Order: sequence, then C-alpha cells, then structure tokens
Amino acid sequence: MSGPRRDAAFILLALMLAAGPAPGEEAKDKQEKPTPQPPRVAFTLPLAVAAGKTALVKIRGQNLTNVTEVRFTNAASPATHTFKSKEKAEVPKDADAKKVGDAVVTVELLFPAATAGTTNWLVVANPEGVSDPKPLLVMPEDALVEEKEPNGGWKAAQRIQIGQTVAGGIKESGDVDVFRFSGKRGQRIELEVVASRWGSMLDSAVTLFDSAGHMLATADDGPDGADSVLSCALPADGDYYASLIDAQDKGGVGYVYLLRLSERR
Repeated sequence: MSGPRRDAAFILLALMLAAGPAPGEEAKDKQEKPTPQPPRVAFTLPLAVAAGKTALVKIRGQNLTNVTEVRFTNAASPATHTFKSKEKAEVPKDADAKKVGDAVVTVELLFPAATAGTTNWLVVANPEGVSDPKPLLVMPEDALVEEKEPNGGWKAAQRIQIGQTVAGGIKESGDVDVFRFSGKRGQRIELEVVASRWGSMLDSAVTLFDSAGHMLATADDGPDGADSVLSCALPADGDYYASLIDAQDKGGVGYVYLLRLSERR
C-alpha cells in the first residue's frame, strides 16, 4: 500500500484509537471489575450463646467469603473464636438477599463463664472494611434453652421453666413452636420475643393457653415493633402452653428468635 491510500488508512486507525473502546466493550469492562464491598451481617444463628460453653455460631450476611477477622466490641465480655467455614449460601425463594444474606461464616465461639448476662456486639472484617455491629446475647448455661423439634402441638410441647430463654427459629411456613411451663395462681408472667430488632425476619405472634386449651392472652406487635410481648396473671396452679408463630405465616432460615419467659412482680 502506498500513496494516498496508505495515508488514509493511517488516519482511520488514529481516529479509532482516539475514540476509545466501543460502548459495549466499555460496559463489559465495568461489569468485570465490581466495586469491592465491605462485609454486612444480617443476623447470627443462634441469637444467644451460653457462657463457659463452646458454641457453633453461623454468621449470615453478604460479602463474607473473604472475612479475615471476627471482633467483639464489648471488652468486658471477651471471646475466643475459630473459623470453621466460609461459604456462599442459598437465598430462599422470594427472599431478599440483603435481609437473609447469601453467604455464611461459621465460627466456634467460647465466652468465659464470668461474662454471662451481657450483650456483646459482633463485627466481621474483610480487606474492604468492617461490618456494622450485631448483638449477641451471652447467658448463663442453665438459663439458655435450645429449641428442639418436633414441638408443634400440646403433646409435643417442649418443657421450659420460668426464668429461661429459648433460642429457636420458625423453620418453615406454617411452623408452630409450642412450649410448656408450670405456674402458680396469681403469678404474673411475661413472654417476650427478641427477633426483628436484632435482624431476624420473624414477625412474631405469641399466645398463652391453660392446660384445658383455653386461650388466656395473645400478643402480636410490641413496643419494639414486630417483637411480641405478652403479660398475664395466671388463674390457677398448673401447666400452661405458649405458642409462637410468624404472624405472616412465613418461615425459613432468617426467622430466628429468642423467647424469654420471666416472672413480673
């Protein structure tokens, strides 16, 4: 090639280089280089652990597969931890990944027995930053009860005691958790759910029945939003049943809760 044709080809090549990449190629480059994101914790499974006892805790959220550190912000309640796994997690159908998370970090935690009765705040870190803190209740071992299935009716009701807290979850749509306890006539008890305020997707509803199956009281939303609080004076000595459901009849991995049964003077 020589003369005017060669010069024209050089001019065309120079114009193409100056114009930069085609629109489609530029968009492809942007897609291939996502902005690094700090970790985000949606909730922990469970929401509470027993002091002085090694616990396996699942931290669920987003941008967790490259987490390098777990920290606790309450210096008065230190803990030792060991990473067990870091992996992507399935997002349930029709669930929002921002609420339920798409990754899980599993850690083995141990809080000293002397730290019981405190609420610690957990954060995780990856090379891009640190998550916002999430609460984790640290309780005496005899005061914390793990929910055990099946407990979906009167005959299968799980026995608990006044003064204990149940760490559990509504496993699926339509799931009902029933707990049985003994009380005295005139005794005022309170059933309080801790869930939504700590990141759970549960919209709790609690109902109290006597041993004959008569409904004594029910509670849906409480002063802290979707978390129920039920107070009732017991009419007689005997056994009572407390049922816990999701008010929207939903359930799944993100529907964790703490149910506190206490006596009010």
